[in-house]
Amino acid sequence: MPRHIVVLRSLLPGIWRVKLAMFRAATTHPANNNGERRELRAVLAEIGRCEHRAYQQLPSQPALWRRVVNKPEHYYFRSHAEVLWGKESMMMRMRSTEILRVAQLGSTTELDQGPAVTTSIFCYNPATMTPPRNPILIAGAGISSLLLARSLLRSSIPFLIFENDASLSFRAQGYRLRLSAEGLDAIESVLGPEAWQRFWDTCGKTGGGGFGTINARTGEKLPQAPPPAAVGGTKSVTEALTSRDGKVVGISRGDMRRLFMEGCEEFVHWSHRVTGYELTANGVHAIFADGSKSVEGSMLIAGEGIRSQVAKQLSGGKLKVYDTGARGIHGQARTTAFKGLGEGVWLLLDQTHPRGKVSVITNVRPGEMDDPSLNFGWTLVAEPGVVTPPNNDDSTIGIPAADVAKEITANWHPRLKPLFDEMVSSDAAFWKITCSTPAGVPEWENESRVTVIGDAAHSMTPAGGIGANTAVRDSALLGKLLAEAGGYKEGVTAAYEKDMRVYGSEAVQASYGMAKNQLGIEITENTKTL
Repeated sequence: MPRHIVVLRSLLPGIWRVKLAMFRAATTHPANNNGERRELRAVLAEIGRCEHRAYQQLPSQPALWRRVVNKPEHYYFRSHAEVLWGKESMMMRMRSTEILRVAQLGSTTELDQGPAVTTSIFCYNPATMTPPRNPILIAGAGISSLLLARSLLRSSIPFLIFENDASLSFRAQGYRLRLSAEGLDAIESVLGPEAWQRFWDTCGKTGGGGFGTINARTGEKLPQAPPPAAVGGTKSVTEALTSRDGKVVGISRGDMRRLFMEGCEEFVHWSHRVTGYELTANGVHAIFADGSKSVEGSMLIAGEGIRSQVAKQLSGGKLKVYDTGARGIHGQARTTAFKGLGEGVWLLLDQTHPRGKVSVITNVRPGEMDDPSLNFGWTLVAEPGVVTPPNNDDSTIGIPAADVAKEITANWHPRLKPLFDEMVSSDAAFWKITCSTPAGVPEWENESRVTVIGDAAHSMTPAGGIGANTAVRDSALLGKLLAEAGGYKEGVTAAYEKDMRVYGSEAVQASYGMAKNQLGIEITENTKTL
């Protein structure tokens, strides 16, 4: 009987595709078919070089897959639709419109009995075996999306990420994030020992005098103010600044994304903006801005931030993000500019600016203060009307943003001025301060195939530094539930949303309450939404 092998020949950007090439192996007298065997060996070598993994690891069905994953030379084919290549429990999965016929369904055939090549083919019988799982689709490649992807990676659950940006460094990555005990616990639970250690080593740890407030005009250190009381029915959280080992732990958003992306790079599709979704009988398609659709996924997780169209579609418009009217500026300068502050987390407060209250928060870390090759960052926030981007364009970066920061801080104390006078002007960026519905995360009709994480679920002001820590808790919780279920399962999104609404709502309420006191913002029925 003729025997055949299907060979991966090409990989096109964005979508894995298969070209089918049929090679007839020897059926009798293998020694008389040396040329054919050499061709077959070359093909197998080509496959061996294709270490990329389109979706991930084989399904967790030991009885079915043991013979495939134990030997790299075993290849698995699904008839009529898809081709899988297994190597050391890794696999590629590609769609094909051609019909594959190899021996009989459910049978195993030796391709070549010669000493040089011994390869087995196993044919999948859709009538008797469970097909491979569709991937979980993730919209956005922010910190919550990437941490969720790492959780799925550890659990061998297939996934694909679709990100609007063209690369990881396509635009400014925002300010430094302070991590709470809850945030660190969530990240550690996902990454595993080795990856966690790399993450922990990258984080900055600040001790010194802890948190201090300085009068930006006089340069004097102010007594620590009591936490703001609850305002308008919202809650106030007095979260301890120190999160581990008596230290304040922080990391830049760019470093966090880079570390979370380790091992996930090949599953990220850049320049793909998700604008909605379409449910199918057995899954869901993500819909892109150009009208095209993704492969069918088992689920779609919306983690694309405050402008998530998936969140609006899923919630029927109940998930809203409000423009508070307040604006901020991110900036950074050489560490030498921070000598006048010393180690610690500092709030520079100007309550006498003619247009409204202004504050800057920065983290001066030991061990880095004397390294002039490094930069420390700062974040300026102000009441509505103080920070005004040129032409009201919040996406403006570089010198225009730097000039506005310098103008606002022009009359600050000389020991603080170097932070702005010596700033890296090209890195300065405006940002819009937004907040979800102050009452918390609303309820909507649950959809088992679609849910939301991070800012798409609960956007927060910078007050209290709560937003990022809440986002990674989403990733850890949803990842844990999916791992326990082995991927998509009815009830997973409902269980996740039930718990997320509790801590997410508390976080939104706290962030809004603090921002109302610190920035004078107020969200009413007339406040504009994004």
